[in-house]
Amino acid sequence: MFEVTLEEVRGVTVARPRLARLDAHAAGEFRARLVPVATGKRELVVALDEVAFMDSTGLGALVSVLKALAPGGQVKLVGVGSAVASILRVTRLEQVFARFGSVDEALAS
Repeated sequence: MFEVTLEEVRGVTVARPRLARLDAHAAGEFRARLVPVATGKRELVVALDEVAFMDSTGLGALVSVLKALAPGGQVKLVGVGSAVASILRVTRLEQVFARFGSVDEALAS
């Protein structure tokens, strides 16, 4: 079990999962917590500052969150480390999930 901090910043929800690994052990809970938050919204910022590793199940959970958004919605990722960036690149999902250096940059986009 892990914590997910949710806050509204300029009308956009920012989710901060507090876990080191977004893998098969945590992906179901991650999905269960964020899909209801994302449902019907136009955008969601997910700060992955504490996530050092993500596997395909974690990536699948992020895709589920994206699918929960309103049509044309966007999940914006912040604080993507090298291991997470690598799986996004290998799966070519870096073209689907916009990445930003900070929450402020994500909100300004």
